Amino acid sequence: RGFGSARILHVAESRSGDLWIGTVDGGLTRLRDGVAVTYTQRDGLPSDFVGSIREDREGTVWINTARGVARFVGPRLEAYPTHRGVRVTEFLRQERHGGAMWFRSDSQVMRIGTDGSIASWKEPGAWRVREAPDGSIWLAAAEEYRLVRYYRGVFSNVDLPPPGRKVTHND
Repeated sequence: RGFGSARILHVAESRSGDLWIGTVDGGLTRLRDGVAVTYTQRDGLPSDFVGSIREDREGTVWINTARGVARFVGPRLEAYPTHRGVRVTEFLRQERHGGAMWFRSDSQVMRIGTDGSIASWKEPGAWRVREAPDGSIWLAAAEEYRLVRYYRGVFSNVDLPPPGRKVTHND
């Protein structure tokens, strides 16, 4: 009860212990202490199709929808179409050190530094973004066998072994 849809696409737990549920057609549901509250386009979501939910290092919950990004500012949900004047279509992550923000903007992945600097990787497709302990950022292509590393201002392709081949320590 209280869920906007049973067609769930993404589930995430925030640091506060809330469970966030993104759906195909029913918006976003927050489950807190057994109570479900659903947010839809009527509440400020760009779309009721919620593909992913992420949290930045300050605890802000970011919602990626089929028509753009939204986030919570206090208890209020608001659309987030630009970051520092740059159009954004998906929030990917915030770096642990330095606070740079990673977004998608249509066919490119962008790092927007706290100083306003922009580094971008223009490639179509969906990318998964993770941060390594050394501060490097790893981008993995969701639809192809490809890995890119961003470190100290430089994007570089990572050579991968042929698919299906087991790599041993002797390689």
